[in-house]
Formats: sequence, C-alpha cells, structure tokens
Amino acid sequence: MKTIIIAHNFDTNSFAAMSHGLAHHLSDNGFRVVFISHFPYFEIPQIIKKNQGEIIVCSWPTKKRPTNFIDFWWFVKLYYKYKPDFVLGHFVGSNISILLSKILSFGKTQTFEYYHTVSGAIITDLKKVDRKQKMLFLRKKMFYNFFCDKVICPSEIAKSDLESFFRYSKEIIIPNPITDRLIDFFVFKNDGVIVSFLGRFEPTKGILEMILAFKNFKIKNPLANIKLQIAGSGSLNVEVLNLIQDQSDIVFFGALQYGDIDRYLLQSHYTIIPSKFDNLPTVGLESLMLGRPILIANNTGLTHFLEHDVTGFIFNFAIDSIENAFNTAFLNFIKIDQLSKNARECFLKNFTMNRYFKTITPLFQ
Repeated sequence: MKTIIIAHNFDTNSFAAMSHGLAHHLSDNGFRVVFISHFPYFEIPQIIKKNQGEIIVCSWPTKKRPTNFIDFWWFVKLYYKYKPDFVLGHFVGSNISILLSKILSFGKTQTFEYYHTVSGAIITDLKKVDRKQKMLFLRKKMFYNFFCDKVICPSEIAKSDLESFFRYSKEIIIPNPITDRLIDFFVFKNDGVIVSFLGRFEPTKGILEMILAFKNFKIKNPLANIKLQIAGSGSLNVEVLNLIQDQSDIVFFGALQYGDIDRYLLQSHYTIIPSKFDNLPTVGLESLMLGRPILIANNTGLTHFLEHDVTGFIFNFAIDSIENAFNTAFLNFIKIDQLSKNARECFLKNFTMNRYFKTITPLFQ
C-alpha cells in the first residue's frame, strides 16, 4: 500500500475541499493517506477505513503555524512511522513535511508543493520589501529548487511567476477545483443589474480602485439601474467604509460566513474581480460554478480560462478600465442568461473535482 502525506485543511469549505476530496479519492483507490490538518484541529488522530485504503487525520502539535522544534520532532516520528512515498504540501505546513521527508528518505520520497500566491500579490500587500522579506524569498527559492520534485501551479500566471521570480522550472499546471454546489440553475429577472465583490480588503485586490470606478460610472450615468455589493474584510476596512458612505447604490455586507457565500453570489448578476495580481481566485471558481459571469482584471490566472464577451468581460487594471467594465456589464445585461450558461459550462469543463482527480492522480504512480 502506497502512502501519501497531505498537509492542508481537512475541510470541505472553499478550495480546501480539493484536498479533502483527494484524500478520499486516493484512499478509495488503495492509498494510505496521512492527512495533517491545520484546520480543523484534531487533538486525537482519526482513522477512516476504506475497502482498499485508509485516511489517518491528525494535526500539528502546535495549534499555530508549524515552525518550531516541537513540530519538527513530531514530524520526524510521523515520518518513520509511515515512511511516505509522496508528500503533497500547501502553505506553511509543507515546509517541514517536504523538507524532512526529502532529507530522511535520502531523496526517495516524491515531494509536491503548491504555489498559491504569486509574488506580485505578496509585494503589493507588503508595500515595501525589506531585507528580511528578501531573505524569505531566497529561502523559498532554495526550498523549491532543492526539495520539491514538482511545484503545482493552478494557472499560467503562477507558472510564469514561479519561473521568473524563483527560477524554478519543474512546475506543472493543475487548476484548483471546488465542490459543485449548484442545485438549480437560476433564471434572471430583468429588474436591474447587481455586481458583487467578495474578497479580502487588501491593496492587491484592487477594491479601492473598483469603488472609485463605480462612483465615476454612476456620476456619468446617474439613471443606470445598477448596484455594487461588497463583502469581505481586511486591512483597508476603514478606507472602504469611508469611500462608500452615503452611497445608496453600494451595499456593504462585511465579512461573510462561508455558508452564506452561495446565497450572496446568487443574488447578483455578475461577480467582479479587480485584482492587481492574483493566481486563481476562488471566488471566481465559485461564481462560474453558480453560473455567474465575471468582470475580471487581466492580470489574474483565471482569465486564461475565460473568454471575453462569452463568460464575462476582461479588462485592464486601471480605474477607467474598471469603469468601462461596469458600463459594459450594464449595456450587455440583455445577454445575461447566455453569459450565465457559458460561465457554468466553463466551470464544468475546467474546475470540477473529478477533473482534478484525473489530472493530479498520475503524479502518484
């Protein structure tokens, strides 16, 4: 029985569901999956027996980021107990699991790391790259090149960024999937246009520029029956609230529970993603899954899977371009039903769980 360690969240919410689903898929096909879950946290390991394989779910001994000696020593014992053939890592949990597996196996364990956040997004949100951050980038470059057999990129933009910024060339593109939660396809009513933003209020997400663009559009088109919904939170909360005060055509929801996201997106006609830099934004996948066309800046990885005027509308990142996107969405509202069907078809073609399992499973042969 082959053994794989997966370091992620053993959760069915958001894109963590892809690792939860993969664990079940691999165990159903005879793998022993040791799943190190950061969230939810498991005080006592849980064993899920399958006909051919099994899943062992456990958590790092420290409930915060696994970075200290206790976590190192815990993983050493875990490694020798299960002797994994493969390690698949996400975010900080991959550092210890991949590094130690390569060292303790004398290079035999196959290691795969996910590249979730492009460098431009990190640098934009930091605003300033100091010496410490440069050292962290250098450490990550060494980690990729010396300890990772493959780095999995969810998009073409991630691939290009990984090659140029970290000088890494053994990458593979596998788009993130999400669970298909659509129950009944929604037919729109022509009672005005609603555009929704959902995400972190951080500089790289372009939220301030989006609000200014919408306000400019409404000044020029005061009779246009269009509203902007905003949901999320982050470091720019105060700036966002200041910009939208006394704006009756901008509705603020604040942070949403994950269970409320589908309802929020379903009550809108378009989802807008005005990011300056982004890999494969999960809200975009959720929108496509629900049959919601997307207004999206072209410097995001999702645009490579979309077609302008078919699954939504693509624009350059600039205030005037975002303003034009609102105008385009409003003028093309007559096509909203067809755009929605196209968006749903795009999801079924590219981002389902079954497609993900079929694409990633050959790595573990």
